[in-house]
Amino acid sequence: MEKKFISCHNCGNEIEIAADLPPCQALAGWLTVHEWEFAAPHQLHFCSPGCLKAWVDSQITQIPEVFTRSFDDLR
Repeated sequence: MEKKFISCHNCGNEIEIAADLPPCQALAGWLTVHEWEFAAPHQLHFCSPGCLKAWVDSQITQIPEVFTRSFDDLR
């Protein structure tokens, strides 16, 4: 029987999905996000809220700190 593994999209932590268990039971405690790409959802799995947060933070454009520090000179 073929083993199926699902890995965390952020850290790579893997979990084996047993053939007799539905993925929703095997992934208890994990988080799944559906990202739409060209009208088709793409599933992303995360092993913890921290991994999901790290991935979300990496997707958001950050304001460079040097830019925000430049306002200190205006006070």
